[in-house]
Amino acid sequence: FVEHWEAERRTNRKLGFYNSIKSSFREEPYLRSSTLHHKECRRLAQYRAGSHQLRIETGRYSQNRSNPLSRLCHTCTTSDAEVIQSMAELPFYDPIVEDELHLLRECP
Repeated sequence: FVEHWEAERRTNRKLGFYNSIKSSFREEPYLRSSTLHHKECRRLAQYRAGSHQLRIETGRYSQNRSNPLSRLCHTCTTSDAEVIQSMAELPFYDPIVEDELHLLRECP
């Protein structure tokens, strides 16, 4: 099982964030933590496994899944589609994608 887990973990593109925080097959200490509530442990597990409602995940299954603009952070980006489209045409435009790292490090 562990060999299969390692192989899947290395080859699955969707597990990028998971791979950045998990490198060995073992139980994570936060699962037994007395300082975290059940909901917090559940949320952390969802982020790690990619089973959450962030735009990086929901955008994968939307009609516009090939368009990276469908994965923009709603908190940090304007909701004006016309402005977003105009900015996307600029050569230096770097979209703010709502992913796990953005949520944990940058998003207010």
